[in-house]
Amino acid sequence: MLTLREQLPPVPPAGYGDGYDWMESLFRTPWRPVGGTATHLYGDWPYVIVAYANVAATDDDDILMAPVYGLAVYQEGTVTATAFASRQARTQYVLKFHAIEDTEDDEQ
Repeated sequence: MLTLREQLPPVPPAGYGDGYDWMESLFRTPWRPVGGTATHLYGDWPYVIVAYANVAATDDDDILMAPVYGLAVYQEGTVTATAFASRQARTQYVLKFHAIEDTEDDEQ
C-alpha cells in the first residue's frame, strides 16, 4: 500500500528565479498557490509560498486509497511537500507554521 506522501502528485522543483516563478510552474500541475484566509496570510510572497493539492480517494486495481491533502512549501529556493489525511490537519499545520495573522485594516 502506498503511503500518503507517495500518493501526492509530483511537485515542481524550485528551479531558477523566485517564488513567483515557482508559482507560475504550478499552473501546469494539480498544485495551487494559497494566499490565506480572511484572518491569516499564508507564507510571505515571494519568499515563502504555500500550495495545496487534493487527491481524491480511488479504488484502482483493488487498491483502495484514501483521499490525500497535499501541502507544498517553497521557501527561498527550497521546496518541501507533506501529505495529510484530512483538510483539517493540513490547515492546522499551515496555521501553526506558515500563517501570519492579517491585521491590515480594511476600512480606510
